[in-house]
Amino acid sequence: MQLDSQCIQPEFFAKKVLNLDLTFNWIDGQDRFYFWRESRNGTVYVEVDANSGSQFASSEACSTAIEQSCAYLVESPNRWSCVFRRGDDLWLRRVPDGREFRLTDDGELDFGYGDVDPSYDRRSVVRRRTRSSEPLFGVQWSADSRFIIALRQDLRGFPSRLFVTEYVVEDGGYAHTHFRKLPLARDGAAPDSRLVVIDTETMCKKEILVDKQALNDLALHYFLCGAIWWNARSKSLFLVTANRGGTRFALNAVDLLTGYCREVLVERAQINVRLNPLDYSHPNIYVTSDGAEIIWYSERSGYGHLYLYEAANGELKRQLTCGEWVIFDLLRVDETRRLVYFTGATKVTGGNPYYRYLYRVSLDGGEPELLTPEIADHKFSNPLFRGSYRFAGDGVTKPPPGSSISPSGRYFIDSYSTTEQPPEYVLRRTSGELVAKILSSDASDLYGAGWRPPERIVVKSSDQTTDLYGVITRPRNFNPALKYPVIDAMYPGPQGSYAPRTFVDQLSFGAMYCTQSFADAGFIVVAVDGRGTAHRSRVFRETFLKTEDVFGAADHVAAIQQLASQRSYMDIGRVGVMGQSFGGYGSLRAMLLHAEFFKVGVSTTGPAGYLDAEGQTNVERFFGVPADSAEARGHYDVLSNLRLVSRLNGRVLLVYGGIDESVPLKHAFMVFDAFIKADKDIDMLIVPDSAHTVSKDLYVIRRTIKYFVDHLVDPIAQQG
Repeated sequence: MQLDSQCIQPEFFAKKVLNLDLTFNWIDGQDRFYFWRESRNGTVYVEVDANSGSQFASSEACSTAIEQSCAYLVESPNRWSCVFRRGDDLWLRRVPDGREFRLTDDGELDFGYGDVDPSYDRRSVVRRRTRSSEPLFGVQWSADSRFIIALRQDLRGFPSRLFVTEYVVEDGGYAHTHFRKLPLARDGAAPDSRLVVIDTETMCKKEILVDKQALNDLALHYFLCGAIWWNARSKSLFLVTANRGGTRFALNAVDLLTGYCREVLVERAQINVRLNPLDYSHPNIYVTSDGAEIIWYSERSGYGHLYLYEAANGELKRQLTCGEWVIFDLLRVDETRRLVYFTGATKVTGGNPYYRYLYRVSLDGGEPELLTPEIADHKFSNPLFRGSYRFAGDGVTKPPPGSSISPSGRYFIDSYSTTEQPPEYVLRRTSGELVAKILSSDASDLYGAGWRPPERIVVKSSDQTTDLYGVITRPRNFNPALKYPVIDAMYPGPQGSYAPRTFVDQLSFGAMYCTQSFADAGFIVVAVDGRGTAHRSRVFRETFLKTEDVFGAADHVAAIQQLASQRSYMDIGRVGVMGQSFGGYGSLRAMLLHAEFFKVGVSTTGPAGYLDAEGQTNVERFFGVPADSAEARGHYDVLSNLRLVSRLNGRVLLVYGGIDESVPLKHAFMVFDAFIKADKDIDMLIVPDSAHTVSKDLYVIRRTIKYFVDHLVDPIAQQG
């Protein structure tokens, strides 16, 4: 099929579906919500009464999105006060009269309040170009607007590292450089952290008596995103701490008046502790409002489950969920009725383990109750970084699209779909009883364009025992009598799982959303979650860690070999691979470890070596802390793709973004240099004004497709 420029636009297929991925907005204090319904005549504002399911449509409505400050002023919940940084210290401003009070006086250069490991702040280029102020990190208010907890990290011992250079600037001037005090895995130390709690009524400040190395790994990001639990009645709070490398996490109780810190729970793991199977979601922790009970997530059984503890002494009261299935997200706790609402995998043997279902279970024990019976993925999301410091400067905070529970806890909206079934939206009571159908997505135009759903697949991993799940995407003009080359679209990172499982995943926003455009160019595109990815057992995720094949390329080879043996139209002699970020590293590594199998690759923004990768958290929880021992340091050399460049046997295109703040351009030059020194022919592409999402640039999509067409398609072989 001859592709035109429209067909390779990322949203080409998504735009052919009406109401593909709706956001529902609950109205505070009411069991009502609103959304914007798409039709061929435009967009209509719709309000729904959850009690009856009745819908009221209007062509005009005012947006009620929450505007959020992108910089210094951190507002209290009651909006009477705000905290800001002046110099290296914190100040308080009373909103009604504008009076200002100094809160701290011990901040200093590179050890000031708001100075934190910047590894997850990826907005410095955007802030410079929009002339936005620097955000104030690490300041959290108590719900009653009385107390502040504030963080500063000691970055004085770390060098200012050249991070990003803008070679293309808007005024046509010279290059603009960005430096950061950025800790790397190669550093012998991680930043010390200091926490203080401030009573804004008395202006009394107390240092929290916690280990200075207690805010490492994801514990830092949990804190910065507000994943702490306040108990105003007893003047206490609970926060998560972790060691460097993330092998030890703890929940700590802090006395707000004295600063005394007590470890309540401790969780250890050989490689890393998971408090949610997806690193980018909130930790599955909850402390009741009276500070008496704690819900805690643990993989100690080999599968992620929920446990109930006494907060006073840290003793286990009961296990709330159990079995060979995984809890995904803790969504809501109804303390009055003592019910816990969470998403988890199916409990049915043989079911798709990646589909999310909504359950509830009593804090007093008993079997979990399934609330969403349809065999599909029920899209409840619990993103850690939404509206927080990682994307500071976006300006608007709004609910994520998909399912959600009402503020009252009486109702929930259920958005569910599969790769074959477009989203359905229904309203249910939290007992599971159906109230009303809200609407269905309309994919008729998509089907009218010749699109057909991908084929869901289940294959065995390289151990010939473990089931792997994924999809195959074919060209819209597919002819089973022909032989097609194969592209492995991979994202093998252990943070989550990424093969499409919903209608939305394959069309927009997912890690593999553009597969149809690649298939239409004359390929069979395979996407599979091999061992090493999340949402399965702990053993499944950790199989390849600490080995040379750290992201499990062997499973991808085994999957494609099985599929090709059953499908004569797949040409096992012409297999390519592509991926971005961890997928960029993984796709190149697959070519180097399996040089005879993968003939062509496109590796986008892949880290060159993890000693220089962005932030200690992103790599050390998977690969270990290199400063721990010579053996640990040596493992990073084993993982480096630079060590294996002489093995390259096929054609590879290496793509990087010039203003990428996640995998800076230094990595591109390290990779290029290694191949040049090995006298290996490679193709290189730097997009000067693109960031980490460079793989979604229309130019890069076109170049990537063309690269596979030029080097993997054989017109003679395609004749069968």
